[in-house]
Amino acid sequence: MVARDTTGLTHVALKKKVQKIIKVDALKSITKFVRERHPLLWGTERSRTFQSDAILLALYHDITGTGYHALSDATRSWHNIEQKSLRHNTQILRHEFEKWGEEQITLGDKHAWNHSVRYSEFGDQIADANLRIDSTDMTRIGKRSTSKKSSGWSYKANSPAQRYMTLVDGRSRIVKLWGGYSPKIYDGDFLKLKKEFFEDTLGRGANILGDNHFMAGTKFRKCKFYCNIKNKTAKDTENKGKRLSMLTKDQKKFNGQHRTARAAVENPFGAMQTRFTMLKEPFQESESQQDALVTFACGHHNFLLRNRI
Repeated sequence: MVARDTTGLTHVALKKKVQKIIKVDALKSITKFVRERHPLLWGTERSRTFQSDAILLALYHDITGTGYHALSDATRSWHNIEQKSLRHNTQILRHEFEKWGEEQITLGDKHAWNHSVRYSEFGDQIADANLRIDSTDMTRIGKRSTSKKSSGWSYKANSPAQRYMTLVDGRSRIVKLWGGYSPKIYDGDFLKLKKEFFEDTLGRGANILGDNHFMAGTKFRKCKFYCNIKNKTAKDTENKGKRLSMLTKDQKKFNGQHRTARAAVENPFGAMQTRFTMLKEPFQESESQQDALVTFACGHHNFLLRNRI
């Protein structure tokens, strides 16, 4: 974690920062959820607001990336716990936030997916597209110590990472989240592993935009995949050694419509990394903690969309 100036971090200032990013309604929902579950938190000096303050600190930590030691020192006047207890409480609460996040992610059905794109104009060749699939690699520490042959190494991120797959609707609402898992698993192989979900759970009515890494999905019988078409090449018989592009005018039109449609459906991870510095920097804690934060961030993203915040 990067050292940050937390001098003069009052309770009011910290809460204001959390409310600015998380939003008041979401914070109320999260706090209510956690209170009903009674997580076991550490701390000897427990004021009436101890639990709600612990929630604010955990959220502030992941929003700003402030280290536990610096955060403990900066808030000791109103939340007197050591950095070890602060770390413990944050990790316990992350898993509570994760469960809250899971409740915000619902699959829906073809009627809901179609409703999400009712004002979209994707072009005649992909007019019925209603979902988008994409993967994102979230980095972890250990770049110097991790072999590129390791299952945890991401060539996409040039770093140790975990990969997360999202299926989103036309409003960029996340309807399904997978991960984290090894970034060595190619997107096409992932589809094959999850074929039963795509064919039986999604089935007919799911018309999915994906890049050419998801071409394996075009062979599914029920759900439909729209993937951009790569340039095909063939040997030039008159000029040996050279190769000619074989992309037709119609295929170029399809690719243009596909590119426009994918751009219209935002990848939510960009917005989530803006909200949570801990998702933008190499993650220093366990994989399960990274999973918890990603799931929470996805659920929070959906909450903001659903409540038009």
